[in-house]
This record gives sequence, structure tokens and C-alpha cells, in this order.
Amino acid sequence: MKLILVRHGQSISNKNEIVEGWGDSNLSELGLEQAKKVAQRLKEFNPDVIYCSDLERTRQTAQPTFEFHTHLIPNFSEDIREYSFGEHEGKTYQFFANYPVSHYSHPSCESLEVFNNRIKEFLTQINQKHQGENVIVFTHGWVIFSIIAQLQNKDFEDVRGKYIEVGNTSITIIEDNQLKLFNCTKHLE
Repeated sequence: MKLILVRHGQSISNKNEIVEGWGDSNLSELGLEQAKKVAQRLKEFNPDVIYCSDLERTRQTAQPTFEFHTHLIPNFSEDIREYSFGEHEGKTYQFFANYPVSHYSHPSCESLEVFNNRIKEFLTQINQKHQGENVIVFTHGWVIFSIIAQLQNKDFEDVRGKYIEVGNTSITIIEDNQLKLFNCTKHLE
């Protein structure tokens, strides 16, 4: 299976440096342009199936790609939503800048264990259903970190610390459980 992971385009909250998690905002004007550009690039992958987080920012990012592949039925899933920051959602990036992931723990937040298990279950399901296929997944930055950490058998925070950021509409490719491409945004140049 070739797994093509796409982070959503710039949202209005991203533009304003606000943490969203399960909260949501529409794409900014730039984000809508990014979605069109990544859709053009994704045509080269000839997808067999497309999965998309059910949050609006990923739906809007995926829409231009669905228009190129009208024969495919969108598969919207809560399983590939971003990590839930609970009552910390809506705070600024600066609030989180100097804290490790473990600091985010709060009764209203999703635990990292629950989050990583949610992503692991999704991976297990698509691996069983889509052997030998090209699978595009429109999702979120922390989901992409979780997938890489699980494939490399590493700690989530180590992977997040190593790769730092996943850019808006970046493409990350995993083929036969090997990371082949990370955070590629050449379509935005």
C-alpha cells in the first residue's frame, strides 16, 4: 500500500496562530489556493481510495481533489481528526511554544495514549482493506506525526521533536511501511 498523507490547507485559525484541535475554522484565502495546488499534484498518484478527517478544514482541502476523482466516494472519518487539546483549544501557538507534549495533559484533553491508539486502529483497518492500493488521507499534523512514530516504532514526542512541523498541504508518503517522502510542498512554489 502507498499511503499519501496530506495535511489540510492554512485555516483561519492557523493564520491567526490559534490552536484548533477538534475545534474548527474554514480555510483562509491562502488555504483555498493551497488546496487547489495540492489537488493538481495529487492527480499523479492515481488514488484508489480517499479518506478525509471529518473536520471542515480537511473537507475544504480535499474538495478540489474529489472534483478530479469523481468516481471515488469520500470516506470521512473521526478517527483521523487532530489531537483534542480540550479546553486549551483556542489558545495561541505561543502558549504551547515552550512545553513538551506531556505538559498539555489536562482532564479535558485527549490522552496521547488514546490519540495514538485511535490512529493505530485506523492504520490497521486501512492496511487490511487496501493492500496494494494508493490511499490518500487528508488529515492533520499530529496525526501524521503519530503515523510516522508508529511505523518507526518511536515515541510520538521524539518524532514530533525531530520533524518539528508539517506544512499546510504538505505531502508525506509511506510505501510498504517505509517513510519515502516527508513534508513536501513543491506544489506551492
